[in-house]
Amino acid sequence: MTTTPVNDPNDVALPSPAPAAEPPPRRRPAIVVAGSLLAGLLAAVALVIGPLAGSREAVITGGLLLGFAVGWALLAVLSTRYTDRPQRWAAIPAAAMGITGAALIILAPDAGTLSALGWVWPPLLLVLVTWMIVRARRRPAGRLQPWLLYPIFAALALTAIGGGYATLRNATSQPAAQLSGSRLIDVGGGRRLYIRCTGSRGPTVILEPGLGETARAMARWIAPTVARTATVCVYDRAGHGRSDAAPDGAADAAADLHVALQQAHVPGPYVLAGHSLGGMFALSYAHRYPAQVAGVVLLDSMHPHQSNAFAGMDPLLGLVPTLARTGLLNMLFDRKDGDPTTQARQFVRDIDEMPAEQNRAAQLTTLGNKPLAVITAGTGSAAGWSGQQDDLATLSTHSVHRTIAGATHASLISDRVDAAQSSRAIRDVVKAVQTAGG
Repeated sequence: MTTTPVNDPNDVALPSPAPAAEPPPRRRPAIVVAGSLLAGLLAAVALVIGPLAGSREAVITGGLLLGFAVGWALLAVLSTRYTDRPQRWAAIPAAAMGITGAALIILAPDAGTLSALGWVWPPLLLVLVTWMIVRARRRPAGRLQPWLLYPIFAALALTAIGGGYATLRNATSQPAAQLSGSRLIDVGGGRRLYIRCTGSRGPTVILEPGLGETARAMARWIAPTVARTATVCVYDRAGHGRSDAAPDGAADAAADLHVALQQAHVPGPYVLAGHSLGGMFALSYAHRYPAQVAGVVLLDSMHPHQSNAFAGMDPLLGLVPTLARTGLLNMLFDRKDGDPTTQARQFVRDIDEMPAEQNRAAQLTTLGNKPLAVITAGTGSAAGWSGQQDDLATLSTHSVHRTIAGATHASLISDRVDAAQSSRAIRDVVKAVQTAGG
């Protein structure tokens, strides 16, 4: 504090006013906007890969919404505190997402309830996005706003449109036509499995689809060709296609198939032909019910002891059903095989149960002299795959191993030319069984 000198002794020295404090520096609005939105994204990721990892679809969705709510709340608070262009409107989406996210986590509604909510949240989200765009345009956050906020608005709008479209398609889609020979077989517990058998003569060929595949995948090219010389059955494992899902943690594909074949009065013996993960189901069945199995065909099959390519990906896989419900992953799932969201949930369950299925398949150490054909794709295989295929061929003393040049893992069942090679291998095993049977 300073004083002013005076000449008159009666004058009183008055303190000079302190200099005004400088206003706090104003941050650049773009930094605040970008930082807030990035923080929200990181919060969402942290929740779904941390404390909420492995939770039900509703909880994962709620965690994402809570994380995004953090981002919008930070934008409202920080832009008001540190910039001259406050974005107070961001408090509304923060509240809407936060309340919705908390409700989903606390109530954890089932898949049926989430499907019903598909009629509600898309239009509400679209209205919210429209309101956010109007408010943001009234007080722009800066010249970089189109590059920061508008892509977020566009993503939210597309999510709303995709979710609404998916809900409408599910409600209006006609069920697939019932093909001749198709049946839904009760396998117990109120569950039914879809199976379709065509052709005549024995042995009966059972086609085992791979990871995420349905009966339709192997019924396109392989089943009609094999049906010319033998009875062939395609079926959907629990949760796939038209088959009912098994309770979580209670899947037993071998037992389900065994019951379905008995209840449908499908005569044995059986030749099991499995593609990819379907090879593990074929080997598991052959171990569990050896007297019923006359031969095996492995079409670019997995190996019981191969490393799990999905290890450590559980948090990311948990997002798949949520993304499918918004329509963002619909291109990965064929609607002819059912609701994409249902397919996505079963796909994740299949991956979760894959190690257990490999362990069951590993219990089969030999097929004895039963005919075995191992068919390997000639291109696109991972390192070590060929050696694992050679090892599978040692399961029987009566085996053949063919590598199909130019074929890929998928084309062995999806391409007409390559699938013909798969059909040939199945017919060869069928013929060997017929010959051995006299």
